[in-house]
Amino acid sequence: QSLPAYAKWTDEYLKQHWGKKPISAELNKSETRGGPTVQMSFGQFLDEIYTEQRDGQLYAIVDFDGDAKAKADIRLPASILCKEILPQSVTLWISSGGTTSVLHQDDAENVLMMLAGRKQVMLVHQDQAQNLYAPLAEARGS
Repeated sequence: QSLPAYAKWTDEYLKQHWGKKPISAELNKSETRGGPTVQMSFGQFLDEIYTEQRDGQLYAIVDFDGDAKAKADIRLPASILCKEILPQSVTLWISSGGTTSVLHQDDAENVLMMLAGRKQVMLVHQDQAQNLYAPLAEARGS
């Protein structure tokens, strides 16, 4: 685990460096694209995600595009590290656990790195895309 984020990215570290960052937090832990959201600072989000009042709520996708500090904390694994592959963006998906996202297709290649918790992922070969039905994924942002 040579990835600095594994050691550094605690709630306190995130608050210290990006606590004032404005974010839009989803009010459902089951992703509903276009569903209800609340605007708050990232620090406020981190303070509220573990409270009883927010049980079953607050799921955030925090964009760190253009943030040199965040990118410096993310290093690609040695198995794919080469001069041709550079992280173009860093996005943090965060909650207190128990979240799900909609079936979707990403436009770009991704590297999924879990900092804590667990995630179940279903990968489908692109040749099978026509055999999937995901009406919610037709929403903007899918």
